Amino acid sequence: MVATSQSMCTPSSQVITLIRFDQTVILLVVSAAGMIAGLSANIQNAANQDIQQKLHAYPSQISLSLSLFILVQGVFPLAWAAISEIKGRKVRYAHTAFILSN
Repeated sequence: MVATSQSMCTPSSQVITLIRFDQTVILLVVSAAGMIAGLSANIQNAANQDIQQKLHAYPSQISLSLSLFILVQGVFPLAWAAISEIKGRKVRYAHTAFILSN
């Protein structure tokens, strides 16, 4: 016999509060991680003169490398997530483990 009482069908308010708290924490972590590329760009901007002198590069080349770094930081995770949705997450996890282990 299957129990269908109202208390078993609806989650308690404590569970809903915990789920919302978890969602908030995840959102904050993802937002903080998204700021890392921008912050690293600001760190590199202070060292552009030294980089130009040591690598004998033009300012436009240094700016291009910084712009490409930020672009890859933003686009690659989007592409990786789209591929994981199409091919499956287990395959992506295996590829990620392989890439990080080598």
